[in-house]
Amino acid sequence: MAQALGIHPQTARRRLRRLEELFGDRLADPRFRFEALPALRTHALRANAVWAAVSYQSRALPSRWSRTSET
Repeated sequence: MAQALGIHPQTARRRLRRLEELFGDRLADPRFRFEALPALRTHALRANAVWAAVSYQSRALPSRWSRTSET
C-alpha cells in the first residue's frame, strides 16, 4: 500500500493508526467509507487549491520582495 501511495511504509502505518484512532469501528462499515470518500477528496482538493494560490502569489511578488536577491 505504501508503494502505491508513494510514501514510506512507516508513514502508511502511522496514517492508518491515526485513521483508526479517529474513526474506530466505523472504518469497517462500507457505507461510512463510501460517504467519507467525497468529504476526504473535497478536503484534499481545497487544501491543494489553497497551496496553489499561495504558491502563485509568492511567484507574483516583485523581485525585491523575494527571498533570494538577484545581484
